[in-house]
Amino acid sequence: MLKENKITLVEVNGFPFAQEDAADLFIKFEGDPGRFHCESYPGYITFENNELIPIEVIQHCYEENKYIIVSKKYTTDATIGIITTSKFNYIKNKIPFTDQQ
Repeated sequence: MLKENKITLVEVNGFPFAQEDAADLFIKFEGDPGRFHCESYPGYITFENNELIPIEVIQHCYEENKYIIVSKKYTTDATIGIITTSKFNYIKNKIPFTDQQ
C-alpha cells in the first residue's frame, strides 16, 4: 500500500509532517537490529485516496535515530518497516501545541 498510494500526511505524537516532510520517511526500510524498544508514539498515515492507517512509531533503545513503524490497522499488529531518521527527534518528550494550555 505504501508504494501504491501517495502519502499526503503523517502525524506522530500529535505533530504533523506535511507531504514534503514525510516524502522520504517511508521509502528506505532497513532490517530490525533487535527488539530493544523504548518509547513509542501513536500516529497515523493519510494517503492521497483519503485512506488512513493508524500507526505506532517505536524508538529503538540502542540505535540512534532508529524507529520501528507498526501498523495498528488490524487486530494483529504488523511491522511496516524500520527507518533511520532524525526527523522524529523533536517529538520526544514534547507536548503538541494543541495540548498546551
